[in-house]
Amino acid sequence: MEWDIVYIAGGIFMPLLKQGLLEKIDYSYFDKKTLDELYPEAKRTYAVGSFYFSVVMAYSTEAFPGDSYPKTWAEFWDVKRFPGPRTLQDMSSDGGGWEFALLADGVPKDKLYDNPDIGRAFRKLTEIKPHVVKWWRQGQQPPQMLVDKEIVAGSAYNGRIERLKEQGAPVDYHWNGGKLYLEYVCIPKGAKHYENAMKFIAWHTRADKQAAFARAYTNGPVNSKAFEELPESIVRRAPSYPPNKEKQFFINQDWYADNAARVIERWNKWTLEK
Repeated sequence: MEWDIVYIAGGIFMPLLKQGLLEKIDYSYFDKKTLDELYPEAKRTYAVGSFYFSVVMAYSTEAFPGDSYPKTWAEFWDVKRFPGPRTLQDMSSDGGGWEFALLADGVPKDKLYDNPDIGRAFRKLTEIKPHVVKWWRQGQQPPQMLVDKEIVAGSAYNGRIERLKEQGAPVDYHWNGGKLYLEYVCIPKGAKHYENAMKFIAWHTRADKQAAFARAYTNGPVNSKAFEELPESIVRRAPSYPPNKEKQFFINQDWYADNAARVIERWNKWTLEK
């Protein structure tokens, strides 16, 4: 089967790019209005952002009623003040998740990728290790653990927790220290219908189409003007809504392309340590 368009997460985008498997994006297919409205990081040479999603701190509102929940990663690490079992992401697949440990250890979110001290991150992870009942690998695991009361807090995809909230489950989340991702749309090298693919991408990133996409799921629009077409209830849950976006850090995919392998190696050794 041949594809003219593929949707890929940032962690997959960089390896494909390095292998020369993607076509360049021709931004002449976009009208100037749409181009001006797109967030800068959504406009790459070989990819265009399709939507944002986040890994955020989620928690049980039964364990932490009202305003009593941990509001920073430093507080998440404080198991005396905020007791209960936790979950954090397994790092064996893409090397991601160490950022929360550095945030808990006092590193500012805008300095996370400035030659990060991975050893420092693992030392901080060692502190929380006895309280992590599971290192999750699939997105459905943290919300299920919250519902089953296996944990009181953990990292989780924003959309998964938002859906549970809508169903009335006693869970919630916040954006502070969240890890913001972009899902990209790309054109494979040698695509037979490049022109039609470009027309679709240009259409897909228009404000009205991005707004329609956000209504269907809890993603964040890449077009900044899409929020003007959405009700407040949807705007508040969008990862890329400016007040939410400014509380988070944006994943540095270039750093991951060069360093993920060594982090995964470190993780695999660390998990065997007692």
